[in-house]
Amino acid sequence: MVVVYGFFLVFLFFPLLSRIRNQSIVVKMKHNLLLFVIQILIPSLLPQSVLTLFLRIVNIQDIRQMMLIILNQQKLFHVVLMLVYLSTPPDIDNSLGLI
Repeated sequence: MVVVYGFFLVFLFFPLLSRIRNQSIVVKMKHNLLLFVIQILIPSLLPQSVLTLFLRIVNIQDIRQMMLIILNQQKLFHVVLMLVYLSTPPDIDNSLGLI
């Protein structure tokens, strides 16, 4: 249900945001929608094993340094992947109340 609601929000509001004339509001709303997708939708779609494996391979300090480099280069896809990893709780099934 959360996934359906989230995709509805993203596909409904992104086209509407292009019609708003105040660009600072548009940027802020797109940022909030992106945070919603990063914190709720993507972690609920990814298997926990992928995120756990990523945690074991990459050091947290390395992730922060990579995020700074990526943010400077404006590569949104990689930023989303890093933020998904950092915002995922340890046990996603229990945190969403699915069990």
